[in-house]
Amino acid sequence: MAIAATVLASLVGGVATAEAVEVEPGVEWTTIVRQRPAERINVLAVDPARVRGVLSNERIARRERVSAMARRVQAVAGVNGGYF
Repeated sequence: MAIAATVLASLVGGVATAEAVEVEPGVEWTTIVRQRPAERINVLAVDPARVRGVLSNERIARRERVSAMARRVQAVAGVNGGYF
């Protein structure tokens, strides 16, 4: 998974540093930082076997913060997937 973050860091352009942390097995969080222009990119690489979809308040078309949903199901990470 670290390879994807390294490739992304090189595509950002300029001098960028990347630091990866294994949150849990199959979940890696990488932060890419570039000084000029100032940018910080967070990359979450997840083994597809670890992914689980969750509905807001267990229903379609409801409202609930991603952080509340993650707490409710004891998730390691949460991403708003409405755009995708």
